[in-house]
Amino acid sequence: MATAAAEEVYELPAAAVRTLAQPGLRLELHCISISHYCMRAKWALQLAGLPYTAVHYLPLAHIAGIKRLQSRFGKGAGATSATASSKSPVATPVLAVYSPDGKPVCLIANSTLISRYAALRAAALGLPGLGQHLYGPSLDLAPPAAAAAVDDATSSSSSGSKVVGAGPEYEAVSQLELRLSGTMGIEVRRVMYHYLLPRWHLAGHLFSANAGSTIGWLLSPPTYLLSRLLLPKVMAINAATAARGMQRLQEEFDFFDSLLLTQQQQQQSKKAAVAAAADGSSSSSSKLPYYLCGPQLTAADVSLAGLGGHVVGVPAGQMGLAWSPGIGDMPKELQHFMQLLRERPTGQFILEMWRVHGPLLQQGAK
Repeated sequence: MATAAAEEVYELPAAAVRTLAQPGLRLELHCISISHYCMRAKWALQLAGLPYTAVHYLPLAHIAGIKRLQSRFGKGAGATSATASSKSPVATPVLAVYSPDGKPVCLIANSTLISRYAALRAAALGLPGLGQHLYGPSLDLAPPAAAAAVDDATSSSSSGSKVVGAGPEYEAVSQLELRLSGTMGIEVRRVMYHYLLPRWHLAGHLFSANAGSTIGWLLSPPTYLLSRLLLPKVMAINAATAARGMQRLQEEFDFFDSLLLTQQQQQQSKKAAVAAAADGSSSSSSKLPYYLCGPQLTAADVSLAGLGGHVVGVPAGQMGLAWSPGIGDMPKELQHFMQLLRERPTGQFILEMWRVHGPLLQQGAK
């Protein structure tokens, strides 16, 4: 079974920190249309109540788009960095932040960093809803290391600030989020691509239906063919790694099944105690009876549902896709595997997360 990894360092560019409480910003999320990592970022922005425009690319075609974006913003506007799921400098999603008058301000890459930015901005603006509580009450920014080390205005203005938190809730959410990025997210992608890419009627249709624009639709056939040729090499996708991926996903579902059972038992005990103290009457503002880290929705739940949605067959419409193959369309081996995962407690939780807290709204998709 996979174990929780040490927390990654999440750092916001200084320009991004200055925008946290600034009203009227224009947010533009550049993403691969079918990516589950991008879905996680969209979900966090939506929960935070931050309007954004989604700019969609297909796999591989995103490389030129992200490079154009980086060129538009120039050096010092924020850069991509290696994460638990990707070491590519052109990985998606990337959140482009523009001033109210449309001037480029900064880029924020990495779905987990975008999620933290969304929570911090929701708190800074005092927005209602669940967004500012995704990491618990302690999410904050640490002073820039360079600014603390030397009294240099130039240094302090260009340094980033680490996004930090404290307490058991933040630690639990952060560890689960990183675990999901480094295991479930990677293996879902590997398993699904292994079975879908060789089949034009599945992957080809998935690409064309979710191209996002007329030009994208016209380019979807060669994009699919290049993806079928290159992605297995780049992502080490083959029969052996897909089989290992299936095993690892089952182990991860074992872990989350156990975690959900523990949370169910704890919440039932708390509700029983509250009901007894209130002569049998109790109420709850939570939309689900329990979540991964307690009675409230957190970024860990968003990560599990977002990264696991494809492999349990969440319907295309709920995921904001124009079309995706249903379980009944899949090759028999994958169909059987998805159905098994779907019926497990974790699979049922993922489906319920999408039903209760979705659908994911695609705002101004291009």
